[in-house]
Amino acid sequence: MVSACTAKSNSTLSTSASPSPSPSATLTSSGGSRAVKIIFQQAAGGSFDVAPTGGTPSNPGSGLQATRIFNTDGTLLASGGSSSTSWPRWFSGFELGVSGTSNSASQNSGCANFANSTEGNSSNCILGTTSTCPASGSPVATKCGVPQGQFRVSEVDCALNSPVTATGNGGPNDGVYFRATFNRSTTYLASNENILVTLEYSASTLNPAPPNPTNCFLNGKFTPELCSDFAWRTYIKHTTAEVVQPYLLLVPPTFASVLGPTQAVTQTGGTMISTKQFIIPLAGDPKITVFQVSRTGSNFTGDPTVCGTPAYNLKYYCTANGAVSGSTPLCAGVVFYSMSLIRI
Repeated sequence: MVSACTAKSNSTLSTSASPSPSPSATLTSSGGSRAVKIIFQQAAGGSFDVAPTGGTPSNPGSGLQATRIFNTDGTLLASGGSSSTSWPRWFSGFELGVSGTSNSASQNSGCANFANSTEGNSSNCILGTTSTCPASGSPVATKCGVPQGQFRVSEVDCALNSPVTATGNGGPNDGVYFRATFNRSTTYLASNENILVTLEYSASTLNPAPPNPTNCFLNGKFTPELCSDFAWRTYIKHTTAEVVQPYLLLVPPTFASVLGPTQAVTQTGGTMISTKQFIIPLAGDPKITVFQVSRTGSNFTGDPTVCGTPAYNLKYYCTANGAVSGSTPLCAGVVFYSMSLIRI
């Protein structure tokens, strides 16, 4: 991953860093391979073809469809989409939302999209340079983009640059999401089987976690949007159209931040790759067919022209003091690398 960013632990991200492959699962059944892997990249090495210029409409089935899936060791399992003869019958498909003018819930194309040819090589953010407001001295720009073709979500483009992306609720019309669907026929997926999910991603915020966690609660309910720069949640549903309570919280936590506990204390920020595992409990409900991950909140409050507000800091740090438009997921945002789904 191309970046000059470093994490709070001061461990430098290698320019060739990439997620480690998961162990290979080769057992097959009448439904085909018992494991599939989605790689969040474009072209032959990833699961997706080139996204439409205007993004994808924010309704079920209109997202960018995965046309290639892989074994968990990264070798190609099937290409040509779900109609391919080597595509496992229990795995109906996978789609993700891409920002653009066609996406009514996320019209700014810089928000959720695949990195363009210049993003990963541009000095497009500022890390660890301020001690006053406004920052004193000459700001030092660095690289907070990712290599071409990598799927990422840049918060400065989602939350600040117009038009602003709507927050999601895990429903059918979220603009920034990805969604897997399953065929629950017992011919292909036994009634006592569950799905183990292994998700490789990175998440970085501008602001650190609050020192007082009570600020994260509203009327006794944990509400991470109150104390995190942004939030992502997972959902398990009976249909794509269903709106349900979230299943798990994906973000927070995040793994690094640009600013310290106060503006006078800065960190070198950036991001590191993490792996999260959890189980989709299909066996508990034979009607569950959908697993969805959505961006559900943003917390960059205040006037972006007033020094020191969260909105101002987002603009200052994540656009290199306004020198670029954004496209800085390693300043504040999420980068998705792969997701493996394994029948257990």
